[in-house]
Amino acid sequence: MESRYLFRGKRFGGGWIVGSLVDSETISKNSDRTDLYAVNPDTIGQCTGFKDKNGSLIFEDDIVLIPKLGAFKIIWGIFSYWALQSNAGKECFSLYTYASKSDCEVIGNIYDSPDLITE
Repeated sequence: MESRYLFRGKRFGGGWIVGSLVDSETISKNSDRTDLYAVNPDTIGQCTGFKDKNGSLIFEDDIVLIPKLGAFKIIWGIFSYWALQSNAGKECFSLYTYASKSDCEVIGNIYDSPDLITE
């Protein structure tokens, strides 16, 4: 399964599941959809297809650290590209610019560690 088609969601009992999106509340860990997991629909995010400097896949709603700029939330930008957004929403940068240079690092996500995003 290509990374850009992966989704991630948090199970109601805790823990993250990565796989294909079956419906708005279910993720399957395999392509034949026999391994189904109910997840909190508010936590479902798509993989950007990019990896951070450590080789970790970057998902929507992850928090990434950019040296000299700070921590940013991954969002789908209004111009249809993956973007980095500051906590205040004032700054927005293309994820491609930093992920392609291996400058960013996933340090958490907005559900498990929202306090990592700086103003």
